Amino acid sequence: MKLKTLFIPIAVIAGFSLSANAGSIGVNTGPNNVGDGSSPEDAQNNVVPSTSTAGVVPQTNWNNLMQSSWGTQQVTDDGGILLATTVSVNTSWANGNVLLDGTPAAADGDRLMMNGGMDNGGGAQGWTITDIPYATYDVYIYYDGGSDGNRGGSYQIWDTDNGDAVLASQSGYDTATFDGTYIQATGDGTDGEGQGLDTNYVILTGLSASNIKIQSLADQLGGGDAVRRAPMNGFQIVESGGGGGDGSLSLTIASATSPDAGFDLTWPSQDGKLYKVWSTPDLSEALVDWDLVEGEIAASGTGTNTKNVTPDEAVLFYRVEVARP
Repeated sequence: MKLKTLFIPIAVIAGFSLSANAGSIGVNTGPNNVGDGSSPEDAQNNVVPSTSTAGVVPQTNWNNLMQSSWGTQQVTDDGGILLATTVSVNTSWANGNVLLDGTPAAADGDRLMMNGGMDNGGGAQGWTITDIPYATYDVYIYYDGGSDGNRGGSYQIWDTDNGDAVLASQSGYDTATFDGTYIQATGDGTDGEGQGLDTNYVILTGLSASNIKIQSLADQLGGGDAVRRAPMNGFQIVESGGGGGDGSLSLTIASATSPDAGFDLTWPSQDGKLYKVWSTPDLSEALVDWDLVEGEIAASGTGTNTKNVTPDEAVLFYRVEVARP
């Protein structure tokens, strides 16, 4: 069952504060901690700790798919919730030779994520992802081969339910080692004179397929060291839009009088969908312990759904999961 999530923190005693955040899934790929033995930078750690933040859309709880475990794995979202979503790696070579300013990556999440990746000499490579939990989403693909020459090509999303049809693509080239700044590739990725512009990520937007492949295809320009290479270090799937018919992503309090009287949570709904409401008193842990408030709440037509809750804690955070048919 595919799930999408909405969050709302409610400060029950000290007044009410609202926020709603799109969900995201971050996957970091690379060699094992000591790399593949091909460069002096291999002593760096390539694993992003669950508490470290990385990505253009900053998030914690990155999933680390290291070379020793490239089989199919279930992954968590940015809140540490284990999803039905699975990811598997398709490549033959782990690349661990990205170094920032000549220093170890230390505990910087961005540096750790960009330090290692995959690169198999130009053939199609990437990830297969199943059961994406978002109705619509954007994909951020990160690449850096530690190069001072062109490395790159076409970064693509394929629809595995429809004959690997290409849903979106964007060319991008890495011409310098990652220096801590994310640079997006746009246009054809070049300076108009046959040289790749230095970039390290692409965004492919407006996607809705549940099962996809993320692929990189090196081209002739992506052969900065005489080998066609289009490296990839990691990716993010970031929810866009929401559960309502207007595409909004929001939760509201329909009424609130006092903690004892409770209040109504209201969220966008679509006819035919089911919803679950969860709560937790603490979002500070790497793996959040959520308690089910109520499950299988049927949509009350297209519009809004409401659930009355009476918290038994001073502060509770609420999560709504939308199960798509």
